[in-house]
Amino acid sequence: MGPTSDGLSGPPAARPRAAARRGRGGHVCLLLTLCAVCFLPALGSVSLWHSQEGRVAWIVRTMLRTGDFLTPRGPMGVVFDDKPPLMHWLCALASAPAGLTAWSLRLPAALSAMALVVGVCLWGSAAWGGRAGLVAGLVLATSIKFTGGARAARVDTMLALLLTLMLAAFWSAYRSAARREALGEPRGRGPRLTGALIGFAVAGAGAALTKSPALMLLPVAAAGIYLALKRDLRLIPRLRPMTGLALCLLLSGWWFAAVHVASEGVFTHGFFVNHHWRRYVGGATGGHFEPGPIYGYLPLLVGGTMPWPLMIVLGLVMAARAWRRGRIDPDDPAAFLLVWIVFLVVFFSLGRSKRADYVLPVYPALALLVGRLVSDGPSVHRWLRRLFAVHVLAAAAIYVVLLAAATTGVRNVILRWITEHGSATDRGMTAWYLALFSREPWILPAAGSTLIIGSIAAWLAARKDRFTAAFIAAAVGTGLCVLLFYVRVVPAAEPVRGRTDLAARVRALARPDDRIVYVNDALLELSFYIDRPALWQDVSEVTEADVARWTDDGRRRCIAIMRREAYHRLVAPRERRLGLTVAVASLPAHDRPVVVLTSGPAAPIDRPGSEVLRDHQRR
Repeated sequence: MGPTSDGLSGPPAARPRAAARRGRGGHVCLLLTLCAVCFLPALGSVSLWHSQEGRVAWIVRTMLRTGDFLTPRGPMGVVFDDKPPLMHWLCALASAPAGLTAWSLRLPAALSAMALVVGVCLWGSAAWGGRAGLVAGLVLATSIKFTGGARAARVDTMLALLLTLMLAAFWSAYRSAARREALGEPRGRGPRLTGALIGFAVAGAGAALTKSPALMLLPVAAAGIYLALKRDLRLIPRLRPMTGLALCLLLSGWWFAAVHVASEGVFTHGFFVNHHWRRYVGGATGGHFEPGPIYGYLPLLVGGTMPWPLMIVLGLVMAARAWRRGRIDPDDPAAFLLVWIVFLVVFFSLGRSKRADYVLPVYPALALLVGRLVSDGPSVHRWLRRLFAVHVLAAAAIYVVLLAAATTGVRNVILRWITEHGSATDRGMTAWYLALFSREPWILPAAGSTLIIGSIAAWLAARKDRFTAAFIAAAVGTGLCVLLFYVRVVPAAEPVRGRTDLAARVRALARPDDRIVYVNDALLELSFYIDRPALWQDVSEVTEADVARWTDDGRRRCIAIMRREAYHRLVAPRERRLGLTVAVASLPAHDRPVVVLTSGPAAPIDRPGSEVLRDHQRR
């Protein structure tokens, strides 16, 4: 077809669709740029700081060294029974070209976060228009907890991606089935239903292999509740849920069967009993159990969604009000997203163990409800203008605080207060950061400036009802602040949070025939960098019999590594009688101090950090 009278080619009906595709392409490019700024810079500039990252690193290292990609194993071949292997496989794949590094371990989580932001944008665009999708992606990409999860070698961001794909697949299948029923068509599958079913099964299998097969039931339960509330249970046969679940089990169940046989049931028992049942009802110990009040997730969500909690509250209220008044279009997924948010938060709130990562899968739904606001009516737009004004006030308050903290007088006041009231660790960490801000005084004002400039630009755009531009301005300001934080501030904390220096001291101290013993704590991030065969032992007290066993009745030297608290509780009162000598201690500023002891005299070595022990004894 030739050009039309307006100079454009193609049928008139195709032009809006083509323009919409171009708009979505531009939105996706903008979001990918923002994600690259927030998630990728300095991704490997700091070492593995947490035991959970150390656990992933050990499993990946063992897989690469032994070629056993079936059973997650750590040091000395110990079966790690808390997570399935999909994340580990992807980390191993990322580590294959250039070796195992902190960057390669964190890359899968960062890429999963980027894919999730793009997916949220596309879902929002399909539901409410391109502007809503863009805003939803901006809100998700710049939420504090989501950004932190994207930069850590942990499974939660990938799990959020897979569960969101399951939700989107169900919604697509549900709307297709509802339309076919309204047209009186038979229960045939149809291409859209078939595609949604396959997508649901693949994402569900991925969720099972990422964290737990039980989690793939959560979207199913939320979908069932939604259908019951909508009185659409008659559509269940058209949706073929049993077929979808059977495909999920077929795609993921083979691994659980194989690892059960390979580990002789060790993985199955620990995974389902301790890491599922006991975590939820209580009874798990150590890092496997973190109790909290039933309302514990509410403040975590408020803090984790900064700087958008007020916008999220408005999105929740407006979606709930529209649903209650029957003003939600059948193709509008807002009601389904509300059901998912409430169901997931209530489900995990009823459990005894609570972690902020458990509710990360609700963040995409919360962001989508914020995106929905820009397509709403004038009453909502009035609220948006007010909230952007509040955004400016909050940014101004943060800016004033950061400017004050950058002055020498305020820094001295803070340090004096911490010296009088804080622990040795608090004093050390505070002194370290204040020294950084003293050497580079531009950091805090620059961080505050990005926030305040972005907030003012957002407010000015909102006053003219340009809400998409307002969200872009606020998100860019936040993204630049995040970039500054992760590029300049976080790497500066490596000496007081990283384990590489301490691991180097332990390697220099250890002779080839020395036995290394980790007491009462996995210390996986430290042991990963030491990379020596070791014993792992939980004890209620350290006795002469323990030391004799560690040293083979005095025939070899042992190096015992434990947390500072464990040292003072288990060893310090009878250090001489046990024959253990402090060789190395973490720097006093370290937020998770470690004490390294030897049986018998230690080799000559610099012993920084021993003052942290004397300080603890004085206090």
